[in-house]
Amino acid sequence: MIAGIGPFDALLNIAGGFAMGVDAADPSDEQWNWMFRINVETLRNAIIAAAPVLKQQRGAIVNVGALGAVSGQAAMSAYGCAKSSVMRLTESLSEEMKAAGVNVNAVLPSIIDTPLIARACLTLTSLSGSPRSNWRRSCAFWHPTLQARCTAPCCQ
Repeated sequence: MIAGIGPFDALLNIAGGFAMGVDAADPSDEQWNWMFRINVETLRNAIIAAAPVLKQQRGAIVNVGALGAVSGQAAMSAYGCAKSSVMRLTESLSEEMKAAGVNVNAVLPSIIDTPLIARACLTLTSLSGSPRSNWRRSCAFWHPTLQARCTAPCCQ
């Protein structure tokens, strides 16, 4: 038991965040480090806190990664690398916790329709350049209300 939480037998690690529009060649250290802090270190901190209880309970850990962990996307380098780290952490932790009977897995959702995604997609639809132009089509697909706002030919 963790003080103030009570007994539990599972940890759902769903913390994370992203910054779109960050190219591999020029991410600032601040953005790059923030991506790893919010997407990897937060999961690790929760695992450190919960592991003793989960080992006693023979519990489970589910880390929420992202589809971006398995495929590269323009303007998403820092995010993709951080989410790939979540996948490697999950695979390694699964092996490390196996003997204690703790089941460790990950799920990889795609884009989830939130106000943050809508703002990011609107920003990306205004960018030009061939790698980013693919985002116009993707954002319109992921966030259908952008169809009406996107003026790029691929959105029409």
